[in-house]
Amino acid sequence: MQKKLLKISSTLLKTSIVFLEESLYNDAVQIRNVKLIHSMLPIKKITIRHCRLNAKYRGNYTSGEKDPPEIISFIVEISDTQCTGFGECIPTSLYYPQGHAGRSNIDEWKELCLICSSLIGHDAFRLGCLLPNRLKHETDYLSIYDAVDFALHDLIGRCLHIPASVLLGGVRRKEVWAVPVIHTDSPENMAEWAYERHKEYGFRFFKLKPVGNLQSDTETLRKISEKCGDIKFFMDANYALRMSCNEVISYINELSKYGLIAYEDPIEADFDTYRSMKE
Repeated sequence: MQKKLLKISSTLLKTSIVFLEESLYNDAVQIRNVKLIHSMLPIKKITIRHCRLNAKYRGNYTSGEKDPPEIISFIVEISDTQCTGFGECIPTSLYYPQGHAGRSNIDEWKELCLICSSLIGHDAFRLGCLLPNRLKHETDYLSIYDAVDFALHDLIGRCLHIPASVLLGGVRRKEVWAVPVIHTDSPENMAEWAYERHKEYGFRFFKLKPVGNLQSDTETLRKISEKCGDIKFFMDANYALRMSCNEVISYINELSKYGLIAYEDPIEADFDTYRSMKE
């Protein structure tokens, strides 16, 4: 295997890239010097880790399901031997039961290993061009595609001594709101959980796994607001609502009166259905 990889590496053509020395201030990237640097960043080693951690807390979901006892993740490490870039994903095929909406239907570990083996010897500066274009559009591959893409960007950023954000267009904001998740429970328990985190950390946004019942979910938002003041909410039912499109629209519009600003994946539906609901 090693001889084969060395042969592949020696036949690659070199290309030129431009390195931009930058200084970050006033939310802008200021270009000071432009110079030509080494023309290629060959990928020489990839390590993939299958990680399992015991879950300290297991949340409940709208569907009635509960988090599994283990947190499963794949860690991808891509290296040129001098620097290493890291990427991560949650393999939905191992995390969710068969038939669950949003679950990948491929063997993600096997496919990730195949994709990574095809990258050895190639130029990391090609980024997404190294990956088959179909992976960007097939939902079964989205998690493992992201893991590899993250690692490639991280590798280049580390090698050039620049934040990966520069490769993605620059820093857009100095702060990002932290949004902790409150899992499905009674309105009283969800409100108490929110209050304790708000008091300790000052959170102003919460993401809720709702019950899926208008009366109960309205009561939850109202109680949290009473305890914490001006709070904004996201909700995510993980496709578990059993409602028609019109019922979903009415349900979300009513919750918006209590601080709801976004609702993620209320029902299992295609993009056209979601588009019509938004309109």
